[in-house]
Amino acid sequence: MTTETIIWLSVGLVCLSIEILAGMAGYLLWLGISALVVGGINQIVNFDWLGQSLLFVSCALSSTWFWWRFQHQKDRHSDRNSIRPNQLNNQLIGQVGILNTAISANKGRISLNDSSWLASAKEDLPAGTKVKVIAIKGTELVVQKIED
Repeated sequence: MTTETIIWLSVGLVCLSIEILAGMAGYLLWLGISALVVGGINQIVNFDWLGQSLLFVSCALSSTWFWWRFQHQKDRHSDRNSIRPNQLNNQLIGQVGILNTAISANKGRISLNDSSWLASAKEDLPAGTKVKVIAIKGTELVVQKIED
């Protein structure tokens, strides 16, 4: 085993160790794998330092690019199915609560999740009515009466 091979394998193992121990979110993962690939190939075909460097750079760039493409697709798919950070009140849709005040003239109040919300409904409802949130308009919850 040549000195260059040992160096490449050592660099690869150090990068992977730091990645695992420090949780670098993949920054050193592909560099470490690329260094291990160069070390393995250098063991079979002994390149000069320029060939080793070019092989390392091409492995690092291509593996990083492929991982980015894979992760980007995964993130875009995940974003479509998640609630946006500033739209957390969408989690209220489907929740059931009891009216604090009567809904008359299309306005009333309901308490959900330790907060009091402005509520509206298609019909007037007395206080204490069990309702379900069916939509959100701005900061107003649209509710409908639940028949017991």
